[in-house]
Amino acid sequence: MDTISARLQEKGITTKSLKKTASTLYFPYGVSKQEADADIAAMIERMLDDGTVASLISAAIYLDDTGIKQKDKECITGLKSPAIIGTAIAESIGGTYAYFEYTRFSRKDLGVVKAAHPFLHEALAGLIAGCTSRLYSTALSADTQKSAR
Repeated sequence: MDTISARLQEKGITTKSLKKTASTLYFPYGVSKQEADADIAAMIERMLDDGTVASLISAAIYLDDTGIKQKDKECITGLKSPAIIGTAIAESIGGTYAYFEYTRFSRKDLGVVKAAHPFLHEALAGLIAGCTSRLYSTALSADTQKSAR
């Protein structure tokens, strides 16, 4: 059975390219850029092994590959399911705060996210947003615990 990482690699998407895109979208939420860069690839790899995340990304790949048809074939702006997939991925990884990161990331057309088709575009934005949000939340929680001592 193929892993979701292997399926993404077939599309030209690697953990390295996801990390590079996440680094481009970096915003300092209490974690230095160097710390974030060091941790984000490992977080992405762990989340790609998560069953929920993998199944949602797999669904996005399937939907892009089968070519969901609309009345206006050039316009997917009325289609809400890509955003639902992206939001579900982001929130399953990073909780409610990840939604805000997802909204910011899905509006940016950078790196590997830009190259993806609509469903995978949103799924990757959700993956990166969820991972970065969780990374920031963990770091902020650790800082709060240190200052409480």
